[in-house]
Amino acid sequence: MPDEKDGKEKEGEGRDDFLENLRKALKDQLEDKPDEDYEYAKKVIKEHAKMDDVLFEMARRAVMGSVEREADRIIRKYPEPETREHLLSVLVEEVGEVARAVNDGKQDNYRDELVQVAAVAIASAIKELKRGDLKR
Repeated sequence: MPDEKDGKEKEGEGRDDFLENLRKALKDQLEDKPDEDYEYAKKVIKEHAKMDDVLFEMARRAVMGSVEREADRIIRKYPEPETREHLLSVLVEEVGEVARAVNDGKQDNYRDELVQVAAVAIASAIKELKRGDLKR
């Protein structure tokens, strides 16, 4: 049975566990040392959190780049605006592929299929703008 927590919560818990373990290890090592060592330890922890933010931003940019390239590919491949019903069926099909990847435990397919879902949604919104039917 799938875990009820989503991947983001698990990832956040893992990071929190890591930081808590780091704090404990540094506290144990510095317990008998002067306050300046403790301040250095706090600085190390703070720098790690900044690095985590940088890694998150790099991952976000990579995913958004993938979504943008895929949306562009879809728009070039199908330049004529399809009906809303057709676009909805394509989107639902992609969501079904996400579900299949989750049920089959295929991590690589999961990310790729999420990119497909986002790209189809974006391409659909762009096609609506071309039709003049979507408010900005």
